[in-house]
Amino acid sequence: MKREEFFEYCADAYGTAPDYPFDEDFETAVFRHADNRKWYAIVMKVSRRKFGQQSDEVIDVVNMKLPTEMFGSFGAADGVYPAYHMNKLHWISVLLPDASDDVVQFLINVSFEATRDKRKRVKAQSRTSIQGPVDAPKSSQNRNLSRTRAKSSSRGCTMINDHLYEGRFTSTNADGKHKKHNIYARTREE
Repeated sequence: MKREEFFEYCADAYGTAPDYPFDEDFETAVFRHADNRKWYAIVMKVSRRKFGQQSDEVIDVVNMKLPTEMFGSFGAADGVYPAYHMNKLHWISVLLPDASDDVVQFLINVSFEATRDKRKRVKAQSRTSIQGPVDAPKSSQNRNLSRTRAKSSSRGCTMINDHLYEGRFTSTNADGKHKKHNIYARTREE
């Protein structure tokens, strides 16, 4: 994916335009939520050498936020690395020339959801769980999903948007305690 295509995708999907908050740096672009002004992506020019590659080529890199349970799902083969110049526990770097369009779109969707205003996310989920989404048929009103989510009955996963699915599983540790995990995937089959 090229830088311009990434900008276009963010404009089409979220209605956001790049912001250039750094003085005299018109190459580093930040994408923010319109309501809470939180960053969900930052596009920079970075040398491949910063990612352990044997090249000084300067490429477009996008830093995005991920939920911690998704770390380890992607690697260098996907063009995904620990974040350059950001907290590596919460952010990743995606090398735009190396990553497929599907991976980039999937990860930007996840980052956008991960950085949404938590109060609005909670309100939307609680409103939906009580009365169901507006315009939803009666059969789907008891689903604990926000308005843009649709549940898959066959796979036990939730479609967050066109490119992102979320599922849950519970594991039992050595003490017999249960722990819930969220799993994210690009397709319902994953």
